[in-house]
Amino acid sequence: MMTPVTIALFCLSVAGPAATVPPTHQAPAVEPKKQIVKEIGAEVTLTMEACRQSRAASDLLRRALGQKDSLLKRADVEVDGVKYTVYLPHPRMGYTIKTSKASVLRDSTALGIDNDGDGSVSVSENFHAHELVRIGNTMFRVNHIAADGNEIKLQRTDAPATSLTRGQSSPTLTFNGTNGKTVSTKSSLGKTLLIKFWSPT
Repeated sequence: MMTPVTIALFCLSVAGPAATVPPTHQAPAVEPKKQIVKEIGAEVTLTMEACRQSRAASDLLRRALGQKDSLLKRADVEVDGVKYTVYLPHPRMGYTIKTSKASVLRDSTALGIDNDGDGSVSVSENFHAHELVRIGNTMFRVNHIAADGNEIKLQRTDAPATSLTRGQSSPTLTFNGTNGKTVSTKSSLGKTLLIKFWSPT
């Protein structure tokens, strides 16, 4: 995993030999306020701040056309001692935590969660607000998104992680082996485990 590197460039212009440069005082960078969630069932309110980023479109059709979503809001949240960033996209149709039953597509707001800490949001890091969203190895329920996108309320659940996210633990898989015994990924921690999915059709 590549670590983001910030390069600062400074340009100094001097008028002549007698020129003096007054001391400059740069204000320290302001870190976004970090919210911390600990207990199961605890609700946290994220205060979103403006940002300018983008991601691959969250819906399949627009993504197939090579389109992107603009990410306009962000907030940091700490879960189990690790900091993650939550993003909100441009509200093309307004923010909603519900999906239309008549729609074949999931049309609730798709939050972006930077789970691997690379500073961007991949396709697997998009989570629709009407479903549980994964932050680290914990699943959260989205209780509210403010109409202006300035606030999100998340509630920690004890549901097992159910999505695949790069850099995070995989969901627990349980199945019957060829010898008739039950095998699970949880019981195979620390061991090499090959899982092959196939279909006879």
